[in-house]
Amino acid sequence: MFYKDRLRQLRIKHGLTQQELANMLGMDNTTISHYENGKRVPTIEILVALANTLHVNTNYLLGSDVTVISEHDSRPYFANLANQDLDIIHAIKANRKLYDYLLANPSRGIELLSKKL
Repeated sequence: MFYKDRLRQLRIKHGLTQQELANMLGMDNTTISHYENGKRVPTIEILVALANTLHVNTNYLLGSDVTVISEHDSRPYFANLANQDLDIIHAIKANRKLYDYLLANPSRGIELLSKKL
């Protein structure tokens, strides 16, 4: 299932108008409008082009994973997280002392945890 709202959110996050995104993909802006309004569903080829242009994988546009968007080096950074990744994050956050330590010094925390393995 194509998640039209994700397409719109990504387009806006990238600071693009429907016309600008359409131009990047070599299509008419009404096509982008139809995708965002749920009147049309992109073909596989267009889905791949949208994902590449917006720096996500096709799974995100299909709603099958979570993408975290954060600022890194003044550019958007997209990291696709599987459910197992989210489980690890929740487990770490549940241990407040560990979470605070990792948050304050991620490299040192990973180094210490690696030595324990």
